[in-house]
Amino acid sequence: GEQGKGSDNFPSFYQLQKLYVASGTSFFSRVNLYLVMVLLLSTFLGQLAVVSADWTSDMIVELSEEKNVTSLLYLGIMLVVSKGVGVAGIMFLQQLLSWHWRRNLTIRLTKNYLKDVNPYLVVYSQLNSVDNPDQRIVADVASLADGASNTLQTGLQSTVSIVFASISTYQVLGGYAILALGLTSFLFIFGYRFLFRKVAHFTYFLEKEEGNFRYAHARVTEFSESIAFFDGKDMERENCEYNFTNVLRRQRKLAYWAGLTVMYESLSSWIPGIVMLGVNSMILWNSNKETTEVVKILSQSVALGISIIMSVASLMKISDYVAPLLGSSLRLCQLLDLCEELSQDSQRPHHTEHGLCDTVELTDISCTTPAGVLLVQNLNLKIDEGENYLCMGPSGCGKSSLIRLLGGLWKEKEGYYRVPSNIGSGGIYFLPQKPYFLENGSLKEQIIFPDRESKLSDHELRTFLRLVNVEHLADNGEGLNVVEDWEQLLSNGEKQRLAITRIFYHRPKFAILDEATSALDSHNEQILYENLEKFKITLLSIGHRKPLLRFHKWLLKFDGNGGHTISRIHPSQYENPTLPKKWNEIGSSTAGSESRSQSLFPVSSHTSDAFEYSYLGRLRKLYSLMTKDTIKTRAILSGPSHHRYQTLDHSVNQSMDQSVDHGHEDSGCCCSCCKPYRKYIAGVAILAILSSVMLPAMMTMNNKTIQAYLDRDASTFAILTGGSFGMLLVYALSNSAVSLSSYLLGICFRESLTTHVHKKYFSNRMYMLLSNTPEIDNCDQRISSNVDDVTTGLRSIGLSSVTSNFFKQLLMPLLQLGVLFVMTNLTWRPSAAMGGFCLVVLIGNLIFVPLLGRRTFDQSKAEGYFRMSHIKIRECAEQICFSGAEALKRVEEKTFVKFEAVLDAWWNVITTTFFYNLLMQTSVASSPLIAFYVLRLLMADNPFPPDTPVSQKFSELNLDNQLIAVVLSTTLGFMQVFLAVGSNQGAVARVAQMWETMKLISKKKNDIGEKSIGSKLALENLEVVTPHGRELIRDLTISVLPSESLIIMGPSGVGKSSLLRVISGLWSQKSGQITTPEKVFFLPQNPYMVIGSLRDQIIYPLNSRQQPSTEINLETFETIQNSDEEFVKLLEMVNFGYILKRYSLDSVEIWNSVLSRGEQQKLSFARLFYHITLGRNSPKEPVFVFLDEATSAMDPENEFHVYSLLKEFGNIGIVSIGHRESLLDFHEKRLQIEANSKWKLFSS
Repeated sequence: GEQGKGSDNFPSFYQLQKLYVASGTSFFSRVNLYLVMVLLLSTFLGQLAVVSADWTSDMIVELSEEKNVTSLLYLGIMLVVSKGVGVAGIMFLQQLLSWHWRRNLTIRLTKNYLKDVNPYLVVYSQLNSVDNPDQRIVADVASLADGASNTLQTGLQSTVSIVFASISTYQVLGGYAILALGLTSFLFIFGYRFLFRKVAHFTYFLEKEEGNFRYAHARVTEFSESIAFFDGKDMERENCEYNFTNVLRRQRKLAYWAGLTVMYESLSSWIPGIVMLGVNSMILWNSNKETTEVVKILSQSVALGISIIMSVASLMKISDYVAPLLGSSLRLCQLLDLCEELSQDSQRPHHTEHGLCDTVELTDISCTTPAGVLLVQNLNLKIDEGENYLCMGPSGCGKSSLIRLLGGLWKEKEGYYRVPSNIGSGGIYFLPQKPYFLENGSLKEQIIFPDRESKLSDHELRTFLRLVNVEHLADNGEGLNVVEDWEQLLSNGEKQRLAITRIFYHRPKFAILDEATSALDSHNEQILYENLEKFKITLLSIGHRKPLLRFHKWLLKFDGNGGHTISRIHPSQYENPTLPKKWNEIGSSTAGSESRSQSLFPVSSHTSDAFEYSYLGRLRKLYSLMTKDTIKTRAILSGPSHHRYQTLDHSVNQSMDQSVDHGHEDSGCCCSCCKPYRKYIAGVAILAILSSVMLPAMMTMNNKTIQAYLDRDASTFAILTGGSFGMLLVYALSNSAVSLSSYLLGICFRESLTTHVHKKYFSNRMYMLLSNTPEIDNCDQRISSNVDDVTTGLRSIGLSSVTSNFFKQLLMPLLQLGVLFVMTNLTWRPSAAMGGFCLVVLIGNLIFVPLLGRRTFDQSKAEGYFRMSHIKIRECAEQICFSGAEALKRVEEKTFVKFEAVLDAWWNVITTTFFYNLLMQTSVASSPLIAFYVLRLLMADNPFPPDTPVSQKFSELNLDNQLIAVVLSTTLGFMQVFLAVGSNQGAVARVAQMWETMKLISKKKNDIGEKSIGSKLALENLEVVTPHGRELIRDLTISVLPSESLIIMGPSGVGKSSLLRVISGLWSQKSGQITTPEKVFFLPQNPYMVIGSLRDQIIYPLNSRQQPSTEINLETFETIQNSDEEFVKLLEMVNFGYILKRYSLDSVEIWNSVLSRGEQQKLSFARLFYHITLGRNSPKEPVFVFLDEATSAMDPENEFHVYSLLKEFGNIGIVSIGHRESLLDFHEKRLQIEANSKWKLFSS
């Protein structure tokens, strides 16, 4: 919702002061030194502006009197060099200020964020409204630093310039001139204040929507495999499109207000001359000064007046920086305040004692969820050394919640507990079900986490790897120093085994294992617990498998209603007196030869066409997408419902999806209404012509006004002054409309480009394939930030993008150059002078732009890695906090390494930009000098008649000078397109690279292996390899009928889940043939909780527009009217009905945080039964169900219950992956996968 009007919910300057103090800037710091240098340079430039005004008046008078101006031209050269170096220097200092402020504030915020258990509480607490902490630390700090440095630099420079120019104006014209300029400035400030508040308001919410849009894409990247298993592309695409639509809506609102600021800038450029002309008329008409002296005073006063008003306009333009600055300051203060409040709260006395104790003790503990739901009541427990406890109970009863309490993540409602103070050696160690792995960390760093240096030898570390059967991870050329993406490389079982080595390394007295072996087979689980016994580590384990009882002395059992029992474990509880199920071998693998490597995810090659992969070639490619027809098939619904989309034409939507799935591009439609970019381009062209025509007409009117002033014709002067104001207003409106059309054009381009990228990205599981492509990193950044950089760049209230800015900046100089040739008799010499000047500037741009492009590309890439590191902290906040303060410091170090890379890349951009600014600012400062030089050549070729009055000479020279200056300035403005090219070259390359790779994958994805649709699951001579070429299974042949069930078993990491990835099409098979039914349903290892309501979790991957109008009675299997009661019955079917006591069906929560792993798996089965019971009414009706350890976090009773329900449906093929022997009773076939690509098939 919208923020309130209170001081805590709306941007204010108090928040800026607080953040400045928080950045830790001392009195003698470099930042303050840079501020002093900015002040000194501002003073120098202010005095230089006064000298330049005198020089301008002398030049115009000397030219009017046709005198030699050579000495003045030499003085002008000195002024040009001084001003170019001064302005480039002050811009360099501004960037240095931004660099240091961002560095200091990021360090402070990151340290506060990664303190105590703040990451967990900030991300998962339901009591705060701080969203997207990753975006706040990465993007908002950058926006704040840039805005603050720009504000200070512009403020100091403009203020000093106003002071010096005002003093000189007072000396020339007296106090009336100062009063007139003051009143004019007040009117501008009043108008800008109104605009500023609106721009700040919309900028704040735009940044918020941009963060939501990127996070939606970050989730797609993070959970790409689970989404692909569910075939949830439609739901995820719609969620991304919904957030993107909110971004566009905010951008359009912001564009209109940004367009009004352009009108004020146009008025501020011309009103000073008219005001100063009026002041001069009142003061000088009553004097007896000569016309030449009047001309000099008028020229000097107009130059000073323009300097004053332009400086005031620059002060007003600060709102361009202050708007995002204040919006970011509010978001950062919210995060800073929350972190400080949480840190203070953690230091308050609780009913907890951390100390050097040899026991874990809980006394009268009552534990509730943060929402207040009672989980455990009056728990008394004392764990002495050697007394292992196993905690069991139904999913959601509070087992993991007890661990969160002991880890300090939650607070006890009542009671008292004691735990060892240190986490690690000699203390306590927490190991969650899903372990955290350091980003870009070596194998050694994963073992010793959170230590920085190993206390043991490499030989001992390798021994730990052998104890958990993952010694093959070190069998490479680099040994323990090998660096991999461990999250992607390892299976869940391998991750858990590798995480166990941390316990062996740290050797704590107590180890808390929260289902830390749930993904392991029984053999490996037994080996691990036997080794833990040898290390004499006291355990508090959470688990569901009966074999775990063997390794524990006491059983703590929760009943799910707040009650519990503690009993001693007897051998009869884990000894199985029943006879095992008999299995007969019916097939096996043959001896395999040496495995062959082949990458299944090709990346693009840039050798075929050099131009196609150059900047211009890629820009042309993106431009073709931006101007391509799109068929809009979804509309956004209003109202509170979370289901936001509906199909306008299902047949059109279906055909569109099919065309995308088969790799064909949309042909679009022929009507011009489907190409809104055309009307914006036409608007820019027409309005640019109007503005270009109005400009010389206004100049002519203004100079006739000056001539009437010099002739002291009061009536003509008054009429022409009024006409000048009218024409100025029309010109300002047309200029504002040109900018608004350019803004809207950029937004239109962004919408079109993002739409086409979305269609390709969400087709054929491309999002998952890209996550396995090494060259394509940070897809979320490419689709959100980089596409924005390519097209609009509106968040900085400026057209930094090359695409939308190109049309405006190209048309204006060409049109005004034509007007100059029409209104002045240019000969070859002045034309050559202007052309030579522009050529020199062009060559300079061609030199610096490619270098600047490479530097910005490197910075953009570093920014993406830095953002992803914070997103990973956000997603793994609980696991990190469980590992204690040292783990937070280790994660902080890794994060700062990424941030240092950002700072280094940014420093390279700053140094390159300094030399580019030196070129451009010297060129801008040279414009008046070149204009006067061209004017001198023009006079030499076309001299005035001898009897021409001085007033007429001055009027015509002034007009020609203004026309030449405008042409030069707009030509230099066109050169700014090259700066946009440099700034956007990296973004263009990243977006185009992603598009090229997606097209290449679409062509080559199905080149390997054969797949077909049939009535059964059949695999023939199937060979399974990882995307990196590691062989897992060879020559697998198996057949499963829809009425049969198959369980896949074997050690962790041998390829069980990989086999399902190949069957589902997530990976391509290396060889062999696959036949699958058309309708299948996958439940992956990691339950995927979509962003949305509880109802959304059940119907996923369907959405409201796909949800059938009828439901199935879950008792009689007859069709009945759709109602919430059916969803309630579904939850009760899986013993999860109690969730409705905490939340409603339409509650929107972070479900992967508020639900335990077992509860998430229950909800996944409710999702499965929803689609099964829909029968023919469901487009997702499954014939085969694939369960990849989908009950690993459930207790045996619930696991037996859901499998029994599944078997009752009949005629549904079941393929399971699991480790529990109890699952064997529900399957007729067993596929045992072993190491070295071998397998055996059994039948009962």
